[in-house]
Amino acid sequence: MLCILYREKRMMKKKAQGLSINAVILIVLGLAVLVILALGFMQGWNKILPWFGEKNNVDTIAKSCETACGSENQYNYCSVKREISDGTSTYKNITCYTLGVLDVFKPFGVKSCDILNCNTPCASWEYTGPDGKPVKDLKTTHSAFCTA
Repeated sequence: MLCILYREKRMMKKKAQGLSINAVILIVLGLAVLVILALGFMQGWNKILPWFGEKNNVDTIAKSCETACGSENQYNYCSVKREISDGTSTYKNITCYTLGVLDVFKPFGVKSCDILNCNTPCASWEYTGPDGKPVKDLKTTHSAFCTA
């Protein structure tokens, strides 16, 4: 009888069983997946997983420039700085207007917009070339398209 009481007393003092290691690992993995999904949808997938996004955005930029021109959205066409990449070269800080009027960008297929009058200052025509260096000499070579 004493043995039975001792065993029952010992069972009552035993603490509740904790989470198993498998459960803890699954909870951590689940939280990590939720964080990655939340960041991907809030920040954009190209920033979270750069190798996952598309490398060639020429068609996307050309369509957005065409939409800006068609809707006569002067700010979006003349002022918004974009990044365009054809898979081998990337140009940064470049506007639809610049893409539409300079011959060097004609292969990208962005059409100039005759509806809008951008009147952009030549100083704002600086963009970053594929080598990562800023291209600044546009005011001397393309002054017909910009204002001094």
